[in-house]
Amino acid sequence: MSSATLPLYPSCVDHSSKETLVILDGGLGTTLEQTFGLDISNTALWSAKAAIEHPEVIVAAHLAFLRAGARIILTSTYQCALSTFQTAGYADADAYAIMAACVRLAAEARLRFRDEQSRPDAPGPDNPAAKIVLSLGPFGAGLVPAQEFDGFYPPPFGPRGYTPGGSNCNAFGGDAAGQAAEEAATAALARFHFERLCVFADDEATWAGLDFIAFETVPLVREIRAIRRAMAALEARRGVGRKPWWISFVFPEGQFPESVGDGERAKIPVRSVVAAALQTDGRLEHLPCPSALGINCTAMDAIPRVLAEMEAAVLEFRAPEQDRPWLVIYPNGGDVYDPVSQTWVVQDKRSVWAEQLTELVAETQSRGVWAGVVAGGCCRTGPEDIALLSKLHRR
Repeated sequence: MSSATLPLYPSCVDHSSKETLVILDGGLGTTLEQTFGLDISNTALWSAKAAIEHPEVIVAAHLAFLRAGARIILTSTYQCALSTFQTAGYADADAYAIMAACVRLAAEARLRFRDEQSRPDAPGPDNPAAKIVLSLGPFGAGLVPAQEFDGFYPPPFGPRGYTPGGSNCNAFGGDAAGQAAEEAATAALARFHFERLCVFADDEATWAGLDFIAFETVPLVREIRAIRRAMAALEARRGVGRKPWWISFVFPEGQFPESVGDGERAKIPVRSVVAAALQTDGRLEHLPCPSALGINCTAMDAIPRVLAEMEAAVLEFRAPEQDRPWLVIYPNGGDVYDPVSQTWVVQDKRSVWAEQLTELVAETQSRGVWAGVVAGGCCRTGPEDIALLSKLHRR
């Protein structure tokens, strides 16, 4: 990797070893609804609403995943941004406090878990070490309806916003005017991500409580590049400690959401997605690369083909003698989300979720492309799914 890249975990010699697998938690927001009975789907703040109204439930949800075997937990900040809080009627000062509180709640859960593990009669594995990851959704996560699966962003972040029944588009034209608009949109997205990162980085205690940063469910190549710009700007600031970080992409129905051009039906290939994250030449030369690449909130049966194309691209952009990125893979539970009605269409696939993911991880490790694998769940996966995944991993 580039010298500007931090490893997610120390390098591992045996890429096929089970020791290079770390268990991630499951879908926090849907767990708050399904397991703890909260109603958070009708708010722009999603799980952050629970951090305001039911902080002990957030701690309990994190604890449930840790007790299930997760060794990485994501904060309840996925949809947190100043603009999202403004839409929900909160002042900026309140937003700062709530975003910091989300990190503290994860830290409190980890502390309680460590205390449990120190008791002689404590159940579960002996290793209580856990990492806290700052969960940051894409710009589209704060739009109504949410746009992480389509990427229909309004100007200046994209060509035009989503219109029900309208002619929706997420890509600019290939002419000079389109290229200029693409650059302006990338710059606007970089400012969005940088300003949001600064909310956390400017609070010393909050920043110190984080181990990794995760940019999740990213649906656009321009946003991948924008995130790298934002991380470069953040790392250039004095006094801000560097953190390992990942970008995870979303592939609804096995395809990246972005079209190849204005009015085009063809989708951006997986190779171009990986290139946007890992290339270190041209205009991307001075930008840091993520410590890991991921796939999240994607159906299990769509992942093998996407993963094969990602691996081919990683081998292309990362020579064998270079450190490889980690893979973070956290598919959804099989149910399908309708962003317009904000409801889930239940699919009868949940019973084999952990078995399928365990098999997929084993096959992935055997190929030795990645420095290691982080595996867990996204929407509609709960502590019981992570417990089974952890149990199968320990066999």
